[in-house]
Amino acid sequence: MPENIIPVFLKLSKDDQKSAVEAIIFASEEPVSLNTLYKILIKNDYDKKHDNNIEIFDLPQKTDEEINSDHNFKPEDFLNIINEINRDLLISSRPYHIINISGGYQFATRTEYGELIQQLIKYKTKRRLTQASLETLAIIAYKQPITKAEIEQIRGVSCGDVINSLIEKKFVDIVGRKDTIGRPLLFGTTPDFLKFFGLNSLNDLPELKELDDIANELKTNADELNFTIEIDSNKQENKDSNSL
Repeated sequence: MPENIIPVFLKLSKDDQKSAVEAIIFASEEPVSLNTLYKILIKNDYDKKHDNNIEIFDLPQKTDEEINSDHNFKPEDFLNIINEINRDLLISSRPYHIINISGGYQFATRTEYGELIQQLIKYKTKRRLTQASLETLAIIAYKQPITKAEIEQIRGVSCGDVINSLIEKKFVDIVGRKDTIGRPLLFGTTPDFLKFFGLNSLNDLPELKELDDIANELKTNADELNFTIEIDSNKQENKDSNSL
């Protein structure tokens, strides 16, 4: 890097430098190496300024004296910033810190909160959905309020256990009874369903192929299967007759 070109990152105040590093590590799904931080905050910034004469930060900057002392900034110098971030997090009693893992750095909760995190993992695992649950939940979401018999007519299989599982996971609830013979229970989705799938309301559901079409397709496939079985049975009967 030419001596007369100083990356904007080196002009930032110490607090803003820490904020920039913290933001990158926080946003990354993978551990961030010191070299990656250097490429993003130092080299990439220089390349952009050199090519387009623009700055990627618009934050309060350091004095000239402070900038000159940082001019020979190296990748390993980011470790000092990470250590300072961790000191700040510890002083402010945050339940997480930055750890060194797999050759990089990422946020992790502190060990004393491990039991709480395990409870969260168990809760999320408990709410994990099978393919049958997803199919049934989709039918309820798009056709609600809907009865168990109507769900089974669309899916073509018994759904009692699946519906009970969805109720236990708080994705589905009983919303009333249908005004027909036997007054069967009606099922609908819950606010937890909206939260889990990141929806504000049922109006935010994506458009899918009409479930009636899917039901008809399933019925057609079933009819074709029965027809094939009958033909095969007749062939076998004729074969047995000829062999007598």
